[in-house]
Amino acid sequence: MTRVTVRGESWELFISDEYRDLSRNIPALSLEVVIRACEEYLEHKNSQTWCVAESIPVRCQLPIRLHWEGYRQAAGNILVRLQPMAEQVSDLDWQLNSGRAQDLREL
Repeated sequence: MTRVTVRGESWELFISDEYRDLSRNIPALSLEVVIRACEEYLEHKNSQTWCVAESIPVRCQLPIRLHWEGYRQAAGNILVRLQPMAEQVSDLDWQLNSGRAQDLREL
């Protein structure tokens, strides 16, 4: 569980952080992780497809599914408060850890 605070408002959000980018405490990298996580919530209409997209094992899905609607609503609120943002890292660079993604991880 991750607490996201934007301009004094806070939300709890489950963020799948495969590379442990949030623990590196690099603000620009953390921002990218949060934005991507929020966008992923909004791309899915239900918790089942979201869990599959995030590769969350079935045995771990129940707690997330119980809170998913709240997480999805929080994601929308977070994105509204973060807009407009600078250009994000491309999906390809993010997946391959190249270009801007690699630059952020090396800060």
